[in-house]
Amino acid sequence: MRGKIYFGSIRGVVAFHPDDIAASGPYNAHVRLSSLTSYDSEQEQFIEYSPQNQEEIVLQPQDRFLRLNVTMLDYFQAEQLSYTYQIDGLIEEYQKINGNKLELGGLPYGVHVLRIRGQSKERRYAQQDLVLRIRVLRPFYYRWWFVLAVSSTLLIGALQFYFWRIWQLNRRKYQLEAMVQERTEQIEEDNAIISAQATKLRELDELKSRFFANISHELRTPLTLILSPLEGVLKQSQSNASIYPRLQLMKQNGQRLLKRINELLDLSSLDASRLGVQENSTALPPFLQNNLAAFGSMAKLKAIELQLDYQMSAELLVLLDQDKVEKIISNFLCIAIMYTNRVGRVELRAERLEERLQLSVTDTGIGIATPDLERIFDRFYQVSRSSQQNGSGIGLALCKELASILAGRVWAISEVGTGSIFYLDLPFVESQDAPSASANSEVANAEEAYGFDPLVVKSISPTDATRPIILVVEDNLDLRMYLELVLKNNYRVATVEHGAAAITYLKEQERPALIVSDIMMPVVDGLTLLNEIKQSKEWRSLPVIMLTANQRAEIKLEALRIGVDDYLIKPFKEEELLARIKNLLLNYQNRGVGEKQTKELRANDLRWLRDLEAILQEHLASPSFKLSEAAVAMNISYRRLQQKLKSLTGMTPKRYQRTIKLAKARELLKGGQFETVTEVMYQLGFDNLHYFSNLYKDEFGVKPIDEL
Repeated sequence: MRGKIYFGSIRGVVAFHPDDIAASGPYNAHVRLSSLTSYDSEQEQFIEYSPQNQEEIVLQPQDRFLRLNVTMLDYFQAEQLSYTYQIDGLIEEYQKINGNKLELGGLPYGVHVLRIRGQSKERRYAQQDLVLRIRVLRPFYYRWWFVLAVSSTLLIGALQFYFWRIWQLNRRKYQLEAMVQERTEQIEEDNAIISAQATKLRELDELKSRFFANISHELRTPLTLILSPLEGVLKQSQSNASIYPRLQLMKQNGQRLLKRINELLDLSSLDASRLGVQENSTALPPFLQNNLAAFGSMAKLKAIELQLDYQMSAELLVLLDQDKVEKIISNFLCIAIMYTNRVGRVELRAERLEERLQLSVTDTGIGIATPDLERIFDRFYQVSRSSQQNGSGIGLALCKELASILAGRVWAISEVGTGSIFYLDLPFVESQDAPSASANSEVANAEEAYGFDPLVVKSISPTDATRPIILVVEDNLDLRMYLELVLKNNYRVATVEHGAAAITYLKEQERPALIVSDIMMPVVDGLTLLNEIKQSKEWRSLPVIMLTANQRAEIKLEALRIGVDDYLIKPFKEEELLARIKNLLLNYQNRGVGEKQTKELRANDLRWLRDLEAILQEHLASPSFKLSEAAVAMNISYRRLQQKLKSLTGMTPKRYQRTIKLAKARELLKGGQFETVTEVMYQLGFDNLHYFSNLYKDEFGVKPIDEL
């Protein structure tokens, strides 16, 4: 129990405890700010401010932590003093402060009023509270001027974009209007140009038509002067076995040339729209039989079976333009027989499909590749494969044009290695009138024309057994027969129609002394055949002459690379061919190459020959250059040079040098680099024109003057 103090009084005893005596009257102590600290987040440290005259505290947006120390000027009861605080608008009721230290953090942006009240031990409040204004600054992006600036910028940008877009649209509109105006003017100009060009084209078309009409006379007149007298000479020469086949060959190819001229004229008539339709009542079965029979001799030469598959009434009469339909069928049959191998089959088929007449020609030939099949009816298009014969590219184009005139169409389907089918589709119009005469082509019989069966090698009599055998490899029948006619007086001749047949002949028949081969042939071409021969130990020594119409330099270089012995361009002269064969056979004999020789030239030997040839080529124009000098350049003796050159080529050094010079002479003469033979002669070191001409004729069968 607390002790009390007792006092006596007139009213009795008074007792009290000192603590029960409450202080009365005002508490004059004032609350003061003793220290002020804030946290700077940029410097990461506390910053202390002077507490004097701190009526307003300013805090940065990133520094919202504040620490305050307060005190009252009452030193006697400093330990019993207490404090409370209140923040207007945030903390309405006074909150007690632990001790005299107040820490504030995370104050909202804006101005706040902090009130701190002091209380004495007797729970009397100080007469004067501590009132502080705390301003927490807003970030710049929350301030009115920034918001106003951003809003103004966005508004101005939106207005600028709006007006820019309007300007762009107007500008695009003006550009489009200008472009439309420019295009309109350009179209008007183009229309004027097209109109002028159309007029010019019509004029050119008329000029072309007149040209074809004129050229037809220019071509037909000399052909008439060739064919007509030729008929008379043929009748007088039937008994001459050596001349008659040549004349018959001339007649047949003259007629072929006339046919090509007629096709060109037909095309020109089509272009000029002058080729009309002339339909006649036609008995279809005999019409087709006659067309098929016209190719009987041509098919017989290759042992090809011709068939007619007729699917309609035998008494059927139809309206046909016989001339145009015959040209189409003839082209189909000619192509089918040409590209069908020996012992094949060609079929002409006719059938009615509703109101259409469909004629087709089917063969068992080599077929046509898909890329070529899509373009074979284009004018002047030629199949690109080197293994096939190429025509002029006119026949099938003419078929397409003629079918169009007849309100029909042509097309083909094919598979390489299996065969092809050519179709002609026409309107079917039955006729009740009497049939008219059919115009049919006449085809010469080859056996009758040449005087022998071209499919069989002519038997050789015992007196001919000493003659060398020449193997002719040529797919064109006429040229094959012509070569046989040219060669048969001096040699035994065997003929085959492509490289595969030549390889079979070499394996099974008597070895030939020389081979004359074309390059572009079906089945196996000439370059493949040449490579096969030169790669074989048994056949590589056989001399080979390439006889071709292909004048492309890369073909010749390829043949030379493989090892061709000679190369002749069509057309050629008989004397030249005979001279080439004679010289090659002579070199063949000089080298001692026969059945027993199968020695392969080594790479070193070939390199040695190339080096020697390079030296001789370098001194072609020097008449004083001696072969002994060539031996010195080759680092061997002249005697050794003779021996090695003789063993490799069968020629003496002098003969070898002369052969190189003559080959160069021919190159210069055919190249058109010089205008006279004398210039070429001096270029190669010759000084006697008569001697040079004789050497040239002995080598090539023609005089050098004929090469210019």
